[in-house]
Amino acid sequence: MFNPETRKYVWDVCKKNYYDYGINAFWLDNSEPDYGVYDFDHYRYIEGPALSCSNIYPQLYSRVFYDKKKKPTA
Repeated sequence: MFNPETRKYVWDVCKKNYYDYGINAFWLDNSEPDYGVYDFDHYRYIEGPALSCSNIYPQLYSRVFYDKKKKPTA
């Protein structure tokens, strides 16, 4: 979600498969992959190691939907 192109891709997929069919509510608090073990020393994002930036991920994930839904779509 750190990459703006990734956020655009996620919204495009959700829009095509849900929003365009009238589904306009999304469960956003299940945004992390289903990790079997939380070993944050080994998880990495484009912005750096998980220990330094994991808390930013949910904010950026929810922004995918907030930013797109508040604007009319073409």
